[in-house]
Amino acid sequence: MKNILIICHHFVPYTESVGGVVRAITMADYLKKNGYNVFILTSDGYNFGYLGYHKVVKKFNTFYLNDPLKSYLQSKQQRLMISNNYKINFLKVLYVPLRFILKKFIKFFLVPDIGITVYFKYCHKSFELINEHKISSVIITSPPFSMNLLGKKIKNKFKDSVKVILDYRDSWNFSTINGHPNIISNYISRHFEKNSLIICDYITYVSKPIIKKINNGFNINIYNKSKLIMNGYYRDLSPLKRKKINTGPVKIGYFGMVDDISGSYRNIKPIISEISDLNKSSIKFTLDIYGPNTFVNTNIDDISWLEIHGNIVNSEVNKLMCEMDFLLIIHTDKSNSDEVITGKFFEYIAARRPIICIGPYDMEASRLVKKYDLGLTAKIDDKKNMRKILNKLLHYNYKDFAKNFDFGCFHRDRQYKQLEKLINLENDKN
Repeated sequence: MKNILIICHHFVPYTESVGGVVRAITMADYLKKNGYNVFILTSDGYNFGYLGYHKVVKKFNTFYLNDPLKSYLQSKQQRLMISNNYKINFLKVLYVPLRFILKKFIKFFLVPDIGITVYFKYCHKSFELINEHKISSVIITSPPFSMNLLGKKIKNKFKDSVKVILDYRDSWNFSTINGHPNIISNYISRHFEKNSLIICDYITYVSKPIIKKINNGFNINIYNKSKLIMNGYYRDLSPLKRKKINTGPVKIGYFGMVDDISGSYRNIKPIISEISDLNKSSIKFTLDIYGPNTFVNTNIDDISWLEIHGNIVNSEVNKLMCEMDFLLIIHTDKSNSDEVITGKFFEYIAARRPIICIGPYDMEASRLVKKYDLGLTAKIDDKKNMRKILNKLLHYNYKDFAKNFDFGCFHRDRQYKQLEKLINLENDKN
């Protein structure tokens, strides 16, 4: 049995959202089902629960490192999330600028990111696991990208006896979210990334723009050792119903992290405002939000057609998605939109309900929605266009939904077969 080590800074139960860890979980689960012995190296934090993945995680050998800074930041964020009072108050309004300042401070002094504070712990433990369990392949999935620095350490110590695969879920230095604005930090971070890319054996990535930015930004050709492995869905496909599910208002569902903070790429306030205007004379739309949320600028209690549900266990997600007429994807940051195709996009596909994708028009998710007739797309910065598209939901022809689309092409098993090929290729080299 081949032994594989997956390194990821976030993992259940120490994560507030499934979105950031589902790739690592399903990747490990696929490898386990296909005859690999899987070890997970991650860190602890605030305990959010297993979010429905307890039975799956029990299959793996999981090692949690103590991470004081991550624990502190998560606990502070959770204090705001667990409040059942969605009215604006002084503490919430004060929290936003303080969090902004703290993030800026961390980004300036911690290069490449927060994970660097436990870097040496990961080095020590990964060496220990590789030696003790004769690990043949190490998969490092990021962000945070400080984990990628482990690749060089592992290659320098174990040479060709251990192969390193860097798994990019986002861009590193070619993203305003993960990149560094100041010259010194930016130079150091780019140096880290370039060295990591050169020394690793393979690179996997979730969307095509990521690898294009890397290749052009560093002027190095890494296409020959890189492979597109999209997130995909992993649950069984729901029955295909090309019809409106609900009588009355159009029921829109959003699943994932969300907030109403200006400058956030998850800011749902513009959509709430637009729906509010359309609902003035009569309720035409309802919006159900499931997942971690931070509302500091909106009096949610005053909006009758909006329901906030918080986190739900994984086993309930697909059932709830299937109850919606449309499933919502939002992204408000233009500078990073071209590579955005979140895990929830594929979960929406598994639910086989139409998608409304609101964001910049070059967003990868929007491109796929249009390409495969999976729903409708709207511009986040164009109120007139957004209103027009929302009104189209009222008269959407469900019979046109995904008419010639092979839903199975985005199953995670099909995607992870590509990863397995890389593992077997690198094992053949030894």
